[in-house]
Amino acid sequence: KKFQNKYISIFSKSNPRFFLFLYNSHVCEYESVLLSCART
Repeated sequence: KKFQNKYISIFSKSNPRFFLFLYNSHVCEYESVLLSCART
């Protein structure tokens, strides 16, 4: 898990815009899962 965090920090420094895009898409996916769970 430490290696993954290190990779993410290096990656976000080298390409912050792409990292933000990944983060936003992940958050949207998480929210949609929460919404679908709340509906059922």
